[in-house]
Amino acid sequence: MSTITVKELAAPTGYDLKIAAGETLDLKSQGTVTMPTGSVVQVVQFRESTAYSTTSNSYVQGPQTGTFTMKDSSNKVLVRATALMEAQTGGAYNGVRMAIYRGSIASGTRIDNGTEPQLLDHGQEIFSFQTREVLDTPSSSTVTYSIGFNKHSTASTALIQGGLGETTITMMEIAG
Repeated sequence: MSTITVKELAAPTGYDLKIAAGETLDLKSQGTVTMPTGSVVQVVQFRESTAYSTTSNSYVQGPQTGTFTMKDSSNKVLVRATALMEAQTGGAYNGVRMAIYRGSIASGTRIDNGTEPQLLDHGQEIFSFQTREVLDTPSSSTVTYSIGFNKHSTASTALIQGGLGETTITMMEIAG
């Protein structure tokens, strides 16, 4: 096998560079590839079946990912969290809120500052999958993400029902 070393490849106007049929262009084994802005660089999904419960009106710690290592610290991360939430009977309204944090609830930063989804019902126990999504700019090559949750003031308890539905946090690194 021969090796050809070139500084740059270019196709004439109106033509594309192509790989011959049956051949492979291996971009994983050597060197690096620069992806265009907006390309998905990598996708990692955290899954958990643990149940969490709180009687607090303030956000408490729910599931937290392991360390997500970015390919380039100047990229962004699209974070999507989905959990089966439950609000238990307590008053005229039951509700549970969910938020995404960079890091843990205690020392992290809430990164989804939009309107909070909330389940409301009149005096009944209710279940619903909630999904939150946010484009984060962590400015660090390693990061963890957490789900924080709390109950509406008149609900008795808020739960993340890990045993009935798996909680997922999906992290997509987007080229910047």
